[in-house]
Amino acid sequence: MRITVKTFRLLTTCGGPALCGLLLMSCADAPPDFRADPVSEQAGTPRLELGKEYPLPDEAAHIKEISDLFTGMSERKYPPGVRPMRRDAHTKAHGCVKAELTVPPQVPERARVGLFKAASTHPAWIRYSNAFSSIDSDGKIDVRGMAIKVMGVEGEKLLEAEKLEQTQDFLLINTNVFFSPNTSEYVKFSREYESQADILGVQLMARAGYNPQSMANMFRTLASQGGGGPEWLSDHPNPGNREQRILQESKLLNATGNPSGNTPEFQRAQARLKGMSPALTAKEIQQQTQRRQPTGTSGRAVNVAPPSGSYRTYQPSNGMRVAVPANWDPVQSAGNAVTYAPQGAYFSGDNGGSAFTHGVEVGVAQGTGDLQRDTNSLLRNFAQSNPDLQQSGRARNESVAGRSGITVDLANVSEVTGQAEYISLSTTELRNGGLLYVIGVAPRTEAGTYQDAFRRIRQNIQVADR
Repeated sequence: MRITVKTFRLLTTCGGPALCGLLLMSCADAPPDFRADPVSEQAGTPRLELGKEYPLPDEAAHIKEISDLFTGMSERKYPPGVRPMRRDAHTKAHGCVKAELTVPPQVPERARVGLFKAASTHPAWIRYSNAFSSIDSDGKIDVRGMAIKVMGVEGEKLLEAEKLEQTQDFLLINTNVFFSPNTSEYVKFSREYESQADILGVQLMARAGYNPQSMANMFRTLASQGGGGPEWLSDHPNPGNREQRILQESKLLNATGNPSGNTPEFQRAQARLKGMSPALTAKEIQQQTQRRQPTGTSGRAVNVAPPSGSYRTYQPSNGMRVAVPANWDPVQSAGNAVTYAPQGAYFSGDNGGSAFTHGVEVGVAQGTGDLQRDTNSLLRNFAQSNPDLQQSGRARNESVAGRSGITVDLANVSEVTGQAEYISLSTTELRNGGLLYVIGVAPRTEAGTYQDAFRRIRQNIQVADR
């Protein structure tokens, strides 16, 4: 791959990333201030010098606030023991390619600065990415990034920590502008967003017949305890005068007369939440992810006996009984899930990951009471550690553990064999709000042999929660 200044110039016209145009100072349609146009000076606008920063008032304080915000978010998302710690933005990379940047001799005089001062060729690396902070499907609408690191660039750099580095970075996105022009607007945007969320919360409470005074009381309590609040609030910038704004919105909605406190409905909601299974900790989520990491055995041949016609019953937890083919055994138990597989179908990798080519996993996940939504959430969770996972056909209603459930057929590529595999995911709600799930796995070529076994297992699970 070969990159030239012409390629950059095409990217920095009106249809390309504004940030790159600002960095290169070579975009024909760039604002006058950045083109050092004498006309701007004549109009009363101070002429800006290349290679000189013009910090805004309080910029250092704003940078610290933004840095603390994202540092706190990352530390809570990845506490000690949860690794790897991923980037807070542009987390998913599509690839990193080796490139070469060529500066031709035809660079316009006004753009001959720094790297573009003279004709030259430099090795470079390019990272393509999605902007979102989690690893999602590429089909999801998102900003795309293109980060270029040019090597062998001489000269003193602006950043103190990289003053003597022989590299230069160019950051591109596929939108015309960045959503915030400077640090001041970035902080203001964060605070305004939080304020709007507060107002929406007041409106929802009033619409549901509750008195938003309780919401104001919560923030008053947090302020009286030092203003910091619990960890889950510390990554939400305080817009200021929070309590007063909530009370003002309540009066405008005439909602101050609505009931507050422990209403019967609120007490029932509390009772249901208390009866739910405890939510997974960050460490437990990490452990489940590690169980699905690649085992490093791709391409291995696997031969196992077909499912036995007779069944053996196991009791993985109090109140649950699972019957599986007699030639299957429980091969792994972690958290709220147990895997049953025939001999020769379960594999462990050197990195702590594991996988099975034939068998089922029966587990319980946190639920919300909405079966369709919880099933979709579970699918998204599995897709993060199985990038080749795809849905085959539509979900169907089916009996699971003697109650209404959902079954979805999926297609995947086995981490062990490297071949196509068939997966069935079935879910149903438990009385305590948990989500019971059953995952059946078999090679695509053997799906017909295993489908009946998967169906029998999920339909005959016994759960004593009524």
